[in-house]
Amino acid sequence: MNGETLSEEDYKIIINEQNTKCLYKIQALLDMFENFSTLYNMNVLNNNFAYQAYSENTIFYYSKFKKIIEFCRDQNSDSEYYVNFEECVKKFKRKKSFER
Repeated sequence: MNGETLSEEDYKIIINEQNTKCLYKIQALLDMFENFSTLYNMNVLNNNFAYQAYSENTIFYYSKFKKIIEFCRDQNSDSEYYVNFEECVKKFKRKKSFER
């Protein structure tokens, strides 16, 4: 799993029914970012500190596992799946673009 995004080959391996343990671990990681993003979006955290400390990782993992997020949304018929994570990444990217 090298690179900025998940390769098609890696994606197929992860969603394969025989590799459900791997998919569950990735979902647990995404759930952690969803919980963080929910707090960030609600302004519960010190947003400047949270941005400085976690923006790079948050953007990276969202980009890396975007296909898995779409897979989870399709599988659960829920377009709101990881929506806070997505919104947080958009905020981080917008803030990062103003810094340049």
